[in-house]
Amino acid sequence: MEESLTGEKRRGRMEFLEEYNINIVSLVMVIAFVYPVIMGIVFKLKSKSMVATIKGVLTSMAMVCSIILTTVVVKNVFALDKYGLVEYISSKISPSFAYLITKSKLFNGIILLFTFLIIYQIFKALIEFISRTTLYPASDAIDTSIRNTGRGTRALLGGIFQIPKAICYMIILSALLSYASIFLNNPKLDSKLNSSTIYSYINKKIIEPVTDSEIAKNFPNILENSFKVVDEKNNIVDDVNGYLQGVVFYNGVTLDEGIKSNEIIDNTALSITSKYDNDYDKARALYEWIGNAIIYDDDKATEVMNNPIPTEINSGAINTFNTGKGVCFDYACLYVAMCKANDIPVRLIVGEGYNGMSWVSHSWNEVYIKEMDKWVNVDSTFYNAGNYFDNDTFNSEHRNRKIAGEWK
Repeated sequence: MEESLTGEKRRGRMEFLEEYNINIVSLVMVIAFVYPVIMGIVFKLKSKSMVATIKGVLTSMAMVCSIILTTVVVKNVFALDKYGLVEYISSKISPSFAYLITKSKLFNGIILLFTFLIIYQIFKALIEFISRTTLYPASDAIDTSIRNTGRGTRALLGGIFQIPKAICYMIILSALLSYASIFLNNPKLDSKLNSSTIYSYINKKIIEPVTDSEIAKNFPNILENSFKVVDEKNNIVDDVNGYLQGVVFYNGVTLDEGIKSNEIIDNTALSITSKYDNDYDKARALYEWIGNAIIYDDDKATEVMNNPIPTEINSGAINTFNTGKGVCFDYACLYVAMCKANDIPVRLIVGEGYNGMSWVSHSWNEVYIKEMDKWVNVDSTFYNAGNYFDNDTFNSEHRNRKIAGEWK
């Protein structure tokens, strides 16, 4: 009975937020900012509290820096393997262990935690050194100057001195939510993050630029979900064993319409691969050509998402080849058309891609390499963000794959 009442109260609160168009993520972040400021006003500025406040601000900044540096270190050392550590572990120690390091969410979490703790402890030791050599000796002089001010001034100063800490709290919360989006498969959370103006601003202006994330800097603005998959009645499409079923529309066109080619595309595809004698090199050459030749169409992405059923939007290989621009589905269609011209088995995949903030709808390819007897992941939309052809960390930024079509 109590659980039922609790559930009803929770639903009631959520309905209230939705009724007044209040984003829960934004609300939590506002509270994280306002709370320390109010506490500063209530308890006013005192010499000891001022020293504690400065130390608290430094500690909060240390936590922000630790989170950011942890992201940089783990991404460069493990995810991108810039220093060859994962490759060394794979060749000299154990391929299985190297796989766990790069693919296992549990291992990723452990590595992140330990890296964070080490960096954070270093910062804390530095803060303690600064406190002992500078802040504590100055506390008596600070106390004398504060006593000469009125209660209102001390209250105002108390709030002002908490603002840096409040900002740090918001940045920390944004970073933690960004991590949560990566590790949790929760569409509701992703939706709330995408629609939170405050979270999006902090993530875009502070976290992404500082971490220098290639995917965050170069990933095109498909971030607003530039891809729609529905049937003729605008319903969500079912899949069987990973294959989508029935007549499906992708951004307003069927798959057959999307991958339709012409003589110019076929001849271009054959010309691109003419100097290669194996499917792997041919498939990679097509990936690189599309990545260089096609630019991401932000206007089309907006148009797709503003149309419940985008039936009058030009999509597919031919339009993309002719205009030199498109969204993820168009990149994937053109890749299919060019692979078919070279008799290379290829798939068009739909699922989700990580945009640096949350998971959004996305489309990419898989190509079958005969000499290797395996399907290789390909994402030409991501070309400018790094290597997304047969990349070992591909699945860390792609998930929920479903096969829309396969051509052999």
